[in-house]
Amino acid sequence: MPESLLAAVDLHVSYGVNAALAGMGFAAHAGEAVAIVGPSGSGKSTLLRSLAGLQAPTSGVVHFMGRDLYRLSDKQRSQIRLTRFGFVFQSSELISELSLLENIALPVELNGRRRRESLRMAQSWTERLGIAEAARRRPATVSGGQRQRAAIARAMATRPAVVFADEPTGALDSANRDHVLRLLIESCASEGSLLVLVTHDAVAASAADRVVEVVDGHEAPVAVSVGAPR
Repeated sequence: MPESLLAAVDLHVSYGVNAALAGMGFAAHAGEAVAIVGPSGSGKSTLLRSLAGLQAPTSGVVHFMGRDLYRLSDKQRSQIRLTRFGFVFQSSELISELSLLENIALPVELNGRRRRESLRMAQSWTERLGIAEAARRRPATVSGGQRQRAAIARAMATRPAVVFADEPTGALDSANRDHVLRLLIESCASEGSLLVLVTHDAVAASAADRVVEVVDGHEAPVAVSVGAPR
């Protein structure tokens, strides 16, 4: 078995006297889609933030490609988030003053590409995700499903090693949820990216290759495999 792309060992995260994570572990490989589930307040979003280098654990380690994220400087972690991680949130978090195309191109530009090349790459993703006709419009003028597809395109445009998705379909109706989820999983699979998906939605979780359940800051005794191998 190859070394895990992303792994955590004995993670503890406390807010004052309250423990959000209490000895949580995690391991996943490139190309996997892993759903993290659990009741509200169980620690699943805290786990995602810790894995993504956004929430320093009280104790424990997080390794990405063999490097301990929290032994790196803030600048080094920020660079990894910019160049190796992609993010999709429940509300798309697009910049309202920019078009969908410009939103998708922005992280590519921040990675050092010329603007023309960044826009070309962004345009390619709008075509792949079926929003090319809305690419020049601003987020407020398109549907929620189109905004989430733009958010997926923005996350994927830099060809990240890991995509972190926190309730990415939580604000969508069932038809848009299924479509956006399929595009997210297929996009990650096509690029060989690890998808770490936090969700309370059983339908969304069932589309993943593997489910990790978090209860009271711990992993439930058995992680359930639900998806067909790719």
